[in-house]
Amino acid sequence: MRMIKYTPKFGFSFGVFYGPSHSVGTTFIGVKNIYENEGNEDPSHFRICVTGVVVEMNTNFKVMKKLKLIGEPHKIHKNTAFVKGMFNSDLEVSKFTGASLKTVSGIRGTIKKAVKENCPAGTFRATFEDKILKSDLIFLRTWYQIELPRFCNYVVAYGRTRLLKTHAQLRKERDLPLAQKKDSEFAHHDDHLDKERDERVFAGLTVPKSIEANLPFA
Repeated sequence: MRMIKYTPKFGFSFGVFYGPSHSVGTTFIGVKNIYENEGNEDPSHFRICVTGVVVEMNTNFKVMKKLKLIGEPHKIHKNTAFVKGMFNSDLEVSKFTGASLKTVSGIRGTIKKAVKENCPAGTFRATFEDKILKSDLIFLRTWYQIELPRFCNYVVAYGRTRLLKTHAQLRKERDLPLAQKKDSEFAHHDDHLDKERDERVFAGLTVPKSIEANLPFA
């Protein structure tokens, strides 16, 4: 439901939530909270934040989210390269065997097989349309399934029903700090990427002497 805020004005978006069963075509409204202001116990003060209609009923919906994995070349030999930093184990590599890859420069490739000898864990062999560079980053665009919470708290009477409180309300009441998850912090997928890269120096243009001798301005 939090993705609805990115919907354009007067636009429509699909949302999945767990609740009592209703027939298709039933309309509904969404209210953020009944008591909009702190200390206001009057249920007449509320704000409607979403309106919608039921389009499908099912016991299990498959909701997918985009996931982009990033790796970098470990060794390069012609159109074949060993890629590291994208996976953590050979088991993860085996699940994505045959998946399509793409570099920053637009060169496409395919995951072939995990590499176990003299390479970090999760390194795999991949083939590309053209020879890639050591400075190229490799992307794998994939999807993963989101687990939907199965919980519904019925509101029978606004004045007597005990409503659930949000995490923000509980932290404010108990003066608790915001929990920081280590895996949610922004970090590079490899330590040496934290260092600033040296400016790349390209080799000068060399013209063979046989061609230079035949040039009209030589």
